[in-house]
Amino acid sequence: MPPFGATSPRPLVVRTYGRDSLIGLLSPLLALMVRAFGLQLRLSSEDQVRLEMERDAVAMTRKGYRVASSEQFEIQPLGIVWYRVTYALTEPPEAR
Repeated sequence: MPPFGATSPRPLVVRTYGRDSLIGLLSPLLALMVRAFGLQLRLSSEDQVRLEMERDAVAMTRKGYRVASSEQFEIQPLGIVWYRVTYALTEPPEAR
């Protein structure tokens, strides 16, 4: 039995990145105007989102997970893009 408060690792972990671009749904008209200038309405840059995804992938690999699936979602006219990455446990940390 694990010690008090300890839990076993979850077999699947789902992380989302770039959800800040959904701010464009608050004002679609503003998002369309920003998009007309070739920009995106978001708090972090695309490079920051990709860097965060890469860092998490390395950290999750160290914990015994691997990337099971990666999906990109977008609302094209508004320039809204976000990602969902699913990690699957390959081996428990104790086994390594």
